[in-house]
Amino acid sequence: MKISLVTFHCAISHGATLQTLALCRFLEEAGQAVEIVDYRPDAIAQPPDWRRTRLRGWHPAHLESWTLRRRFAAFWARHYAMSARSYRTFAELQADPPEADVYVCGSDQIWNPAITGGAFDPAYFLDFAPAGRRRIAYAPSFGGPNLPPEHRDPLRRLLAGFHAVSCREPSGAAFLAAETGRTVPAVLDPTFLWNGYETILPADAPTDIDDYLFAYPLQHDAEFTQAAAAGGAELGVPLRTANGPWKFWTQPGRPVYPDPGRWAALVRHARAVVTHSFHGVAFSILFRKNFVVLPLAGATAARNARIVELLDRMGLADRLVPAADLPAVRRQLKTPIDWDAVGRLQAQHRENSARFLLDALR
Repeated sequence: MKISLVTFHCAISHGATLQTLALCRFLEEAGQAVEIVDYRPDAIAQPPDWRRTRLRGWHPAHLESWTLRRRFAAFWARHYAMSARSYRTFAELQADPPEADVYVCGSDQIWNPAITGGAFDPAYFLDFAPAGRRRIAYAPSFGGPNLPPEHRDPLRRLLAGFHAVSCREPSGAAFLAAETGRTVPAVLDPTFLWNGYETILPADAPTDIDDYLFAYPLQHDAEFTQAAAAGGAELGVPLRTANGPWKFWTQPGRPVYPDPGRWAALVRHARAVVTHSFHGVAFSILFRKNFVVLPLAGATAARNARIVELLDRMGLADRLVPAADLPAVRRQLKTPIDWDAVGRLQAQHRENSARFLLDALR
């Protein structure tokens, strides 16, 4: 069976790339032929605006962005099986959709209008698929527990033709069930379905295991910096910081600009992890690394719900610590996690998630 997958595969995001890869590998290992639809809308691919760059002049951030784009593109070329055609707009997809037996969308925040330009992108609801073909949503996310009223009628219309729908967060699954009247299970992010990450770690991955604290911020604020520095000092190890701010020279520790494979290796070999990121948490769990997650603030604070719900499902609610509470950060980074208990919960949720997806394909 040939499956066409639509997700945020081309975002310069370690988590988005790795969830794409994990879902593809899981399906391939289940005997399916998977092709990623190379859909690159500007809202997700974020092509450089060279006119704006010229007006602003040179900045170290330009070098960082250029370096990361090259590294991500090389990683995608090595690990992705993409459609022969690349699409920039939904209209292009409608006019010439890729051929497949089944179309799958998910995971990541593909149903978060704040990310897709202020409205739903129908491509991420498979609205281009030929009539009569099976459509499956695996673990899409709104980024929060629900949606504002203005998005609910379009949501119901776009979901009408789906064979099976799931959601990554339990709150989102409950919201979808109430809006559509259908059964919507909460399933795990695809990164939890696959266990082959050792195959994508670079050959020259760090050998100084446990000799650094890995910091992965999504917001560039003084509180995160202070918390990460306090954590490194408590553990007696230096920091390695990915996804840091433009003024990287103001940050403690060593800045790193990894592709997704090296990013996974940095989590895998760290003493511990400090992050704002959903996938920073997911890979800390997958690699059984002690971690602390600091809540996002301001306009993106609603996105904390997806992390809170993942922590609750894994019995790790105490790992969410206010960034300003430095004693709690220090304490949690030295408090062992009962990984056997977490593993039992993880295995149960993984079994249910895999069963949903494989049953939907039959």
